[in-house]
Amino acid sequence: MRLSKRIEGLPPYFFREIARKIANAMVQYLGAKRMVVLRDMRTHSEDIARELVGVCGAEPLLARARALRDAGDPDGRSLQMACHIADFVRKGDPDNRDAWLLWRDLFQARMATEPALMPRGAFHSAVRDAEARLAELGPLPNP
Repeated sequence: MRLSKRIEGLPPYFFREIARKIANAMVQYLGAKRMVVLRDMRTHSEDIARELVGVCGAEPLLARARALRDAGDPDGRSLQMACHIADFVRKGDPDNRDAWLLWRDLFQARMATEPALMPRGAFHSAVRDAEARLAELGPLPNP
């Protein structure tokens, strides 16, 4: 019980801040879609994404994500950043087929290089979500 005595005097906002940071980390790692408790946070991020796509446009953002993917840095940070950018586009414009295709391809690439089982599972889940959304959007229109 030594721990409880040490934290007893801390202000309540301290615990709310820790809970918020843990929730943000879980959203980034697991995906907000599966976290019903964090519904308000998910809505907030979708609103931000919609504004970002409205200001910048989907194509320039997707082009930047593709450029980061193609950069091929050894530590994988460019690929991770590309995933974040594609995430903004897919949240801001959920009917954008190119965003979902890129999202799927990025996570397939991350899954192929990830040695740890848990992240591979999360990446595989993102791939399945993208494939399900692409199926909902239907086949590509014929020109």
